[in-house]
Amino acid sequence: PVPPGVPLPEGWPEGGVYVCEEDDRCADVAKKFGCDLDRLVTGNKATYPSLNKTFPLRAGTQLRLPDPRGDRPQPEWHPHVLSLVRKLIDNRYAWPFLEKVDWRALGLTDYPWVVTRPMDLGTVERKLVDGLYREAEEVAGDVRLTFQNAKAFNKPDDQVHANAATLLTMFDKQWASLNLPTSTSVAASSGASQSKGAKGSSVIKKKPMFNKVVTVSDVGQLGGNARFYFVLHYIPDMHWTHLAPMRQEGVFPPAFKNGNANPHAGRPRWKLVPEGAAAELDVSAERCTIVRSVTVNKTQDADKEAWDVLWEEDEAAAERAAAAAAASAAKKKPKKPDVLTPPPPPPQPSFDPNAWRVDLEKIVRKLCRHERAWPFTEPVDPVALGLPDYFDIVKEPMDLGTCLSRV
Repeated sequence: PVPPGVPLPEGWPEGGVYVCEEDDRCADVAKKFGCDLDRLVTGNKATYPSLNKTFPLRAGTQLRLPDPRGDRPQPEWHPHVLSLVRKLIDNRYAWPFLEKVDWRALGLTDYPWVVTRPMDLGTVERKLVDGLYREAEEVAGDVRLTFQNAKAFNKPDDQVHANAATLLTMFDKQWASLNLPTSTSVAASSGASQSKGAKGSSVIKKKPMFNKVVTVSDVGQLGGNARFYFVLHYIPDMHWTHLAPMRQEGVFPPAFKNGNANPHAGRPRWKLVPEGAAAELDVSAERCTIVRSVTVNKTQDADKEAWDVLWEEDEAAAERAAAAAAASAAKKKPKKPDVLTPPPPPPQPSFDPNAWRVDLEKIVRKLCRHERAWPFTEPVDPVALGLPDYFDIVKEPMDLGTCLSRV
């Protein structure tokens, strides 16, 4: 925050917006008005994505100047961490992570349900330059969150998932090489959690809450009045839940539609309250107590599902129903598999071991009849032809006539 009464530098433009002259550079502008160069560049990159410290600007370019009165000294780790983040930004694999995902423009309607805490490297850089991080670990957390979000939303065989995995590994290695000291707050919280864990009392064990039926403590204070709620969404790192109220709709019938006996027959049938008919709740998971329940007709649409909620006073009856169902299943004789007559074996093709000789004889005879085959139809007579060195060169004489006779 800017202390009250502190004046701006002399010549400060009205509204903090400077209109550049031809070939002005950010470095010159920052020096002229005494403001932080990194904050100047980062603060205007949303308008001019290619902006850098020494890039010559055109006349009329409008730069929003960071207020120099709010500048404060940065911690020792700041330049090292900022340099590491900018190396990530300059990496050739970082293009999907430089700015926020515009899921509306991309038609990714399920993105906000999967990624509950969006983050990108551009935001990390701006927060670093503006001095919004108190500890270096906060920066590392946001960088890792950027890549973890991408891995969570994109399939493993997707290029964005692969890029995120590569950059996350690279970041972790380079972060470890910085050898940054552990912050006091992190060390204190770590020590406190370890001491509590040793006593075994104050540590909160966070159970997974996905698709659970729960009760909510002091639900009336939250504007709810349902006895049971169903966890529609659960954010593990925030330990936060989004709950839909449930209501009883009669009891389960004695048999399913396929005629099989229903072990939950006569028990209360709980379903979700139709959307808009009652208030859904957003509460901390600490207020929720998981209730043992059974999904009787499980479907992809939670609005069509029905639950048998096994509350404490009903557990004995539920056990009796389960025992009766087990006894009924034991009495059923297993269905005999249909006896299939194996098909007759396919007829084996007849095979003549000498059939190849007939084909080969045809080929050799055709060669012998060729107009250019006359030198090869009979054995060579070296004596008659006056070739005394013939057998010195041809160690294994052969001719087509001999081949034909052997076939």
